[in-house]
Amino acid sequence: MDLRVLEYFLAVAEVGGISRAADILHISQPTLSRQLMELEREIGSTLLIRGKRSVTLTPDGLMFRETARDILALYQKAQEKHAQSTELSGDIYLGSGETESFSALADQIKAFQERYPKVCFHIFSANAEKIRDDVDKGLLDLGLMMRSVSTE
Repeated sequence: MDLRVLEYFLAVAEVGGISRAADILHISQPTLSRQLMELEREIGSTLLIRGKRSVTLTPDGLMFRETARDILALYQKAQEKHAQSTELSGDIYLGSGETESFSALADQIKAFQERYPKVCFHIFSANAEKIRDDVDKGLLDLGLMMRSVSTE
């Protein structure tokens, strides 16, 4: 499977149509349709319900969309780590709930960035289960959770 095809699938899922996605991706509609059919054949599941002017994701398509997003996010993260220089730089992915305790962490992030301006924090808001899952998948470097969750 080619990462480019995952990007194609996500574009179609986002705009809800193959023709519109093909225009955005600057490829022909038949090429995009063929790539999506090959992806479905490779996956072994129908991901899209094709209508006359739009597409809808099947239940398998909805699950695959999340997997495709995760794969592309991990790939991007790996590229960024590889491109880092000798000076402390890079990206830190942090997941947290919207709690009062986050303000103390925000102060620490600000102080850290003043010392290391080439470090970029990407902060995502989610519930504890989503944060734990993303830490487990390697999509987040750090998760701040305010209630107990299974650490298995």
